[in-house]
Amino acid sequence: MEGLEVFSTEELKVIQEFFDVLAKRTRKTQKISNKRKITIIESWKKYDPKAVISALKVYISMKATSTQNEKYVLGIIRNKHKELGGIAYDRNSRSDEQSKTGSQERQEMLTKEQDSDSLLLKEALRKNNIANSKKCPFGICDGTGLIYDKEKNGHYKCDCAKLEIKEQKLKFASIPEEFKDFKVGEFDTEIYTRVESRENAVFVKNIAIEYVKKFDKMQSLGKGLYFYSRLRGTGKTRLAASVGNAIIKTYLKSVRFITTSNLLNSIKSTFENSSSFVDTYTTLINDFKNIDILIIDDIGSERASEWVDEMFYNIINDRMTSKKVTIFTSNYSIEELPVDKRISNRIMKMAVPIAFPEESVRSILSKQENEEIIKILLDN
Repeated sequence: MEGLEVFSTEELKVIQEFFDVLAKRTRKTQKISNKRKITIIESWKKYDPKAVISALKVYISMKATSTQNEKYVLGIIRNKHKELGGIAYDRNSRSDEQSKTGSQERQEMLTKEQDSDSLLLKEALRKNNIANSKKCPFGICDGTGLIYDKEKNGHYKCDCAKLEIKEQKLKFASIPEEFKDFKVGEFDTEIYTRVESRENAVFVKNIAIEYVKKFDKMQSLGKGLYFYSRLRGTGKTRLAASVGNAIIKTYLKSVRFITTSNLLNSIKSTFENSSSFVDTYTTLINDFKNIDILIIDDIGSERASEWVDEMFYNIINDRMTSKKVTIFTSNYSIEELPVDKRISNRIMKMAVPIAFPEESVRSILSKQENEEIIKILLDN
């Protein structure tokens, strides 16, 4: 079949397996026609064959869904291609490519990269309704989210694209609704009634502010924060969520907030279907391993079985070894955590322990909120 000459025998086996899997996922038992196969293979031609095979292997190993069609695969191929350098690959004239001058080669590469970035961003914006509106909310770009710079002969993101990325990351973060708009600088230290509590709260707030300011350095060190107090309702979750919000808005990083209870339930759910255990387990571990910042709320509140504890350890260990930032909240100091010592030892390495005031302010905040509601109800 035309277009397959650049692949080795082993790679051709991968391609055949891919078409078999694609047929099952998108066409049930119906086979893919040769005409359709040719069309799909044609769409790969501008990408490095190594990127194609790598992407097909990823696709084959993924948990199946009906949305994983050939366009979905092409997105994986593009990402793999960019990881390999993103340079346009011409299968028919490799020797000609080698003879081109450096300036010609660079110009062609830039053009291809611009086209690729433009298509990727347009697709992302289309899905999130910015491109569909055909109008930039700031009146800057043409609705694609990209602005062309003639001098640099390249594109850069419009403010509308940055805004959309920020909003999507905030949505992905799963930060509880009540904390979604919270800012670190607005953490109220005066709400604590005791002098020592207020002083402690000021210290904690300053740590959080400086952590956000110096996040690049903290991330390079793989250092997170461990907010703890024996009492509940002291403001730990509120400040942890605020730090997450600030990192998304300032650095456009991927953040995920999850309670320990929900995390352990996610782990337990991998045992429900033994036939897909390996895939589900791998997906879960990779999901939590690769997130830039993981916020684990209320660690130590749930007792886990030996198996669940082992999987939780794997998540923590993977994040530690890959220097991924993890922020914890707990009602225990790290030394007192009722978890496997391997886990607490790694948390000690991963996060700086910050003691919160031993004074609950939840009831005070609830009272203030109720008073505000009464004012609204009685306001004529």
